[in-house]
Amino acid sequence: MRRLLILILLLLTTSTVFALEFQPIGARQLGMGGAGVASTMDVTAQYYNPAIFGFFGRETKKVFKDKDFGINAQIGAGVRLENNLADNIDALGKIDYDKIKQISTTTGQNFTNETYSEALKLLSILQKIDKDQGAITVNADTLLATRIKRIGIGVYGLAEVNGKPSLDLENVRIGSNNNDMKTKLNSYAVTISDPGPQNFFTTTQYNNILSALNSLGISNSTAVLNQAESELKKYGKISPQEAYSAMNLFIQALGGAPLAPASIRKSAVTGGIENNKTSLVANGIGLLEVPLTYGHPIGDSMAVGLNLKYIQARVFSAGPGDITIFNKDSGDIADELDKYYKESTNFSVDAGLLFQPANWLKLGVVGKYLNSPEFDHPLGGKVKIKPQARAGIALNPWETLTIAADIDLTENETMNPGYKSRNIGGGIEWDILKFLALRAGIYKNLAESDIDMVYTAGLGLNLWLMRLDVSAAISSNRGRYDDKSFPEEARIQANLSIEF
Repeated sequence: MRRLLILILLLLTTSTVFALEFQPIGARQLGMGGAGVASTMDVTAQYYNPAIFGFFGRETKKVFKDKDFGINAQIGAGVRLENNLADNIDALGKIDYDKIKQISTTTGQNFTNETYSEALKLLSILQKIDKDQGAITVNADTLLATRIKRIGIGVYGLAEVNGKPSLDLENVRIGSNNNDMKTKLNSYAVTISDPGPQNFFTTTQYNNILSALNSLGISNSTAVLNQAESELKKYGKISPQEAYSAMNLFIQALGGAPLAPASIRKSAVTGGIENNKTSLVANGIGLLEVPLTYGHPIGDSMAVGLNLKYIQARVFSAGPGDITIFNKDSGDIADELDKYYKESTNFSVDAGLLFQPANWLKLGVVGKYLNSPEFDHPLGGKVKIKPQARAGIALNPWETLTIAADIDLTENETMNPGYKSRNIGGGIEWDILKFLALRAGIYKNLAESDIDMVYTAGLGLNLWLMRLDVSAAISSNRGRYDDKSFPEEARIQANLSIEF
């Protein structure tokens, strides 16, 4: 778990990078599946739908009539592990690097069953990480906002950072050079007790590997291959194709030609594992927003709202090779991460509409970043934030019960290139005796399939003019690390608000 926590902390602390997807901020909203476009009733309407400000203080709208002043402070965070990253980190963390080091120098020991197994597992995990393209996304938010009747002002920080490994599959030789590695493997080969074929590889794959070992002059090559097949099959965390890709790397590390077919071939292995240039690729954008909000009623059942926002942005980008992670501790990586950002400022506009045809029904729609503000990129050029749009509905069949749902109308980009976000979510709130509010909900990213349903829950305490809310969300998908299961997506939110 330590490796995973270090990566999360690095992404959160090295720069103030903020998000592009429509985050479910606010404890009340997260508790109801991230719904807030039509159901929000406090200052966080600045974020979800500024048109709600047009209903504050209206005598004809019971739920809003006593709300002339409000102030809200909140904090939240979330983590999403994409495309098997958790399981791959778990597998990598269990590799015994001390055993591999025993054979990585000229004066090192020969291969043994244990070191042979660890070397093959390491190569197979590296190949699997390269194939899966897993990533970790960290979100964070904080705000302090206030309003008087239909005018509000706030300070918002919304954070999203994405990190993923960029693998160096050229420097993976285990031994000081090709001949040294072959010598140590040959010395080990004569000691192997042949376990026989394991039927893990296809016949074609088996024959390709055996032919390559023979071409390299490896002694007792059939036993060497059968032992490798036995260890990789027994490992149980990779497919036969992933194991074959690992053997392709192993053959190249010995100085052999890549195995067929060409689709699995990587650049030739040219160096030892001690020179590995595996690096952290990180992307983020930071938005410190100061919105000035106004909501205007239209008749008795409709309102429009507008945010004019000053934005200070920090765009962060570290590409392959910028931040190497082999043989470095977390402090060294953090120092390097802090070099790759650029700050700039701009303005943006949000607009919303709220329609309440009856006291029990509200319909809303909001558009954010409508002017597509641009900010400087550390590598030159500009980063443009594309507009976001979301619609929502809220039902109040009874005064103490709220049912709400939201859906993103746009497919929003995230800081993981190619990974999209388009959420649909909803939930219920039961306000017991107007003192204790219980909430439950669910949301799903319609744009991706790696994470299924995310379940949410929360509660609120109404203490006269003050309200304290907390909520959490966990995905149904589970990952494993250090033999422990945990959700692949999780969020928490807490806020304190005053309304009168």
